[in-house]
Amino acid sequence: MDFSHRSKLTALQRDLLVAFFERQEGFFLTGGAALSGFYLGHRTTEDLDLFAPPGASLDDAARALSTAAISLGGTTEPVKTFPEFRRLLARRGEESCMVDLVVDRAPMLDVDKPTRAVGDSEKGDQQSDRQSPAFNFAGPRSWRSYLPAP
Repeated sequence: MDFSHRSKLTALQRDLLVAFFERQEGFFLTGGAALSGFYLGHRTTEDLDLFAPPGASLDDAARALSTAAISLGGTTEPVKTFPEFRRLLARRGEESCMVDLVVDRAPMLDVDKPTRAVGDSEKGDQQSDRQSPAFNFAGPRSWRSYLPAP
């Protein structure tokens, strides 16, 4: 993964993202972790928001996250479970972070854009990444709403 040199993600957050995306496809990192870890490096974040389009198995994703945490010497425990939302607490030593797994029903901006871990964009695809950094979704979640006010 290509983290920003200004990344504010914790070691656990970075390691967990890498290990999760080695095991699970079809999810996108969104929200503050995407911006602080890959784009702006402007603040810390306490959680990782991983979204997927309809049809994704959150059970499989939760198992992949658990396996990823175990491979890093950590654990996960479920906090909330709903049909299209899972919140898990990941721990490793003194570090911890919440991870939200979400089925996002908002229409995708680019249906044919391949799913991949954030930061793996090939050269020449930076314009589409700027249009929807890490989100790949349309609707009320405009990327501008995630930027700090001037």
